[in-house]
Amino acid sequence: MPKSKSGDKKKKRESSGGSVKSNSKAKENGTSSAPREGSAPPKQTSNSKEKKAEKSKKKEKIQSEDVQKSQSQSSSSPKSTKPGGSSNKGKSGLESESSSVKEVMDAMDELKPLFDDPWSKSYALVQEDGSDLRARELLADTQYSFQIPIRLIELFSKDEAELLDEMKQLKSLLPPLSDLVRDAVRRHEDIIASYSVSKTTLKAHKGPFFKRSTVKGDPSLEFVPVNLHLQRLVADAPAADRSVIHDVITVGAFTAFSQKFRDGGLLQYAELLGGRPVPGGGPCCSLPRMVERLAAGGRTALDGDKASAMYQAEGVVQAIEEARSRILEACVGLLEAGKADDSAAIPALVKIITAESSRVDVALHSPVVADTHQQLASSSATGAAPHLGCLPVPPLAGRLVSLPAAAAAPADWRSAAAAVSAAAAGLCAAEGAALAAAVPQLRAGCDAALAAARLARATTRLREQRRTQLLRDAARHRRDICFSHAPTPPSWNSWPPSGRSSSSRGCSPTMDTKAGMVQDMVVAVQDLEGVEFILEPAAAPKGPGVPEVRLEGGRGRLQVYLPTPKALLAGKRAGKQIRFHPRPVFFNVGINEQATFFRVRDESCPDVGDLIIQLGQTIRSGRPKEVKILQLASQICRAVSGIRFCSCKSAKDRTSMSVTLEQVNILSRELQLASAERPRALALMRTDGARRRNAEKNVGSPRFSFNTLQLLTMPSEYRAPPGTYGAVES
Repeated sequence: MPKSKSGDKKKKRESSGGSVKSNSKAKENGTSSAPREGSAPPKQTSNSKEKKAEKSKKKEKIQSEDVQKSQSQSSSSPKSTKPGGSSNKGKSGLESESSSVKEVMDAMDELKPLFDDPWSKSYALVQEDGSDLRARELLADTQYSFQIPIRLIELFSKDEAELLDEMKQLKSLLPPLSDLVRDAVRRHEDIIASYSVSKTTLKAHKGPFFKRSTVKGDPSLEFVPVNLHLQRLVADAPAADRSVIHDVITVGAFTAFSQKFRDGGLLQYAELLGGRPVPGGGPCCSLPRMVERLAAGGRTALDGDKASAMYQAEGVVQAIEEARSRILEACVGLLEAGKADDSAAIPALVKIITAESSRVDVALHSPVVADTHQQLASSSATGAAPHLGCLPVPPLAGRLVSLPAAAAAPADWRSAAAAVSAAAAGLCAAEGAALAAAVPQLRAGCDAALAAARLARATTRLREQRRTQLLRDAARHRRDICFSHAPTPPSWNSWPPSGRSSSSRGCSPTMDTKAGMVQDMVVAVQDLEGVEFILEPAAAPKGPGVPEVRLEGGRGRLQVYLPTPKALLAGKRAGKQIRFHPRPVFFNVGINEQATFFRVRDESCPDVGDLIIQLGQTIRSGRPKEVKILQLASQICRAVSGIRFCSCKSAKDRTSMSVTLEQVNILSRELQLASAERPRALALMRTDGARRRNAEKNVGSPRFSFNTLQLLTMPSEYRAPPGTYGAVES
C-alpha cells in the first residue's frame, strides 16, 4: 500500500495523544493496515466506552506533552534517520521511521535466507560529548520455528519406536507379565500416533513463521516455541569511529503449556520418580534443591534415584551407546588410515578402541543386566531370554555407513561382552587387509551389547508399578515438548563460531503454576548440553524457503547440522565444518507482583573474572527482585561472544522491558550515550520501537499486557511508559 502523506501522519499522531493504534501506526510505518494472518480482529466498542477512551486519550496527550517539554529542556532534539539515509525531525525529537523490507534485508544481507517479516526502527541520539549516535532496531521471525520441531518430532518418534521394539521382544513372557507387555506396547503406539499427528499439523501450517502467544496452550502447536524472534541492535558513533551489533533472541518459556501443571513441571516429575514427594512448603521452596539434583544427575536425573534399577539401566544403555559410537568412529578412522598408509594416526585410534571396549565390558557386567536377563529366562515360555540378534539395531549415519556389515550376533549378554573384548584385541593387533576382516566382528559385539542393555532397560520398566510407568511416559512426553523449543534459538543465531556459551535470562515468577513453567525451562536449558551444533557451508536451496537443517541422533544425543552462509566461514574455516557444544546457563529473576527470587544455576566463564565475581556476590546477596543478576549475566554472555536469549511466559511484556533496557545499557556503556538521553531513548524504544510491533503481532494490539498493580511492584527501569499498556490478551 502507498504511504500516507506527512500531513495525515501528523494528524494521526496528534489525535492519538501519545498512544499508538495498530492501523494508524501501520500507515505511519509505510506498511499495510490490514491485519496479518492470525492476528486478532479489532473489537467493537460501545458509545460509553468510546467516551472513556477519549478522556483517557486527552490525559495521555497531556502526559506526553509534559514529557516532551522536559525532554526538550534537557537536550537538543536529535533527528530521526531512516535506514535508507533520509532524515526527518520528529515531534518528540526521537521519533523514528520504519524501513521497507528491501532496505532491512539489504542492510542485513546475511539474514536473507533465514528470516521473514523484518521490521526496523532508526533513532538519532546524542553522545556525552554532543556527537551524533545512530541506532537501529531490527525485529524478524525465523523460518526455522516450524522446521526444526518437525525434525525433532521425527527423531522422538524414532526413539519411541525403539522403546516399542524393546517391549515387543518380551511378548514371550508368561502371564501376568505378558499383560503388562501388551499395555506398554499400546502406550508406546499411542505416543507415536500422537507425534505423527503433530508432525502432520506442523507440516500443513500456512500461517506466520512464529507461534503467537495467544495460542501457546494449543496442543496442535505444542512443539513450536512461543513468540520466537530475533531482536538486533545496530548502532554507531561516527565521530568516535565505533559501532556495535547486539543480538538477543526473545522466546517464550520452554514449557508444556498444553499439558498444564497439575503435577508440576519436569523437576517435580523427577522428584516423584525418585520417590521424593514435594514438601509442604510447595514446589517453589524446593526448586534450588531440585536444580542441584538435576545438575548432579544430568540426562538420567528424570529416571529416578541413583540407587533405583531404572536409573542404573538407563545409565548402562547410555554408556554403551556412547562407547559403541566412538568405537565405530575409530574403526572408520583405522580403515581410512590403512588405505592412506597413515601409520601415525593408528596408535591414537587403537587407544580409543581399547578404552571404549573396556567401558562396554564394565557396563554389561552391571548387576541390573545380569538380574534382568536371568528374570527374562525364568519368566519366558521358551525358558530362555530373547536372542540378542532379534532386536533391531539403530541404523548408522554419516561416515559410519561405510563400515562393513556386522557378523552374526552373539546369543546372550555374556557372549556379547566376550565378543567385544576379543574383537577389540584382534582389531588392534591387525594390519592391512586383516583390519577390514576384524571390523565386522567388533561391530557385531557392540550391537549385541547394546541390545542386551536395551532388553535390560525394557525388563526394568516392566517391573515398575503401573503408576510409575504412566508418570514416566508423561514425563518423557513433557520433556520432548519442552526440549523441542530449546535448539531452535541457538540454531539461527550461532553463526559467530566463538559463540559456544549459551545464556538464558528469565523474567518469570516462581509461585503457583508458574513454578512448573520454570521447572520445565530449567530442564530444557540443561538438556542443551547434550546437543552438538555443526556449522557447514550452505548449499543452494532446491526450492523456495530456507536451507534444510539436518538433525541426527535422538534424545540426549542430538546433532544439529546448520547450513551457514559461506561468507561467514571464510578464511581458515572455508569449506570446513565447525562443531561446538553449548554451555548453557539459566538465570531467573521474577519482576512482577508474584515475584520471588531463587538461584537456578551459576557457572564460571573465562576472561570475565570481575563480572563473575560481581555476579556471585549479587546472587549470594539474596535481595528480592535483584535485576542486576540479569544485567550482569547479559554482560558476561556478550563478553564471551555467547548466544543470548531472553524469556518470560510469552516473551512479549516483561521480556520487552528487559530487552529495551539492555539495549540502552549497551549504548550507554559502549557508545557513551548521553545520560540525559538515556530515559528518553528507553521510553522511545518502548513506545514506538520493535517491542510494540512484537506485541501487535501477537495479540493484534500494540499494547503490553500490564496492569497498574504490576507496574507499581516492578522495578522502576522495567515499567512500561504511559499509553503503552492495558488489559489485553497475553
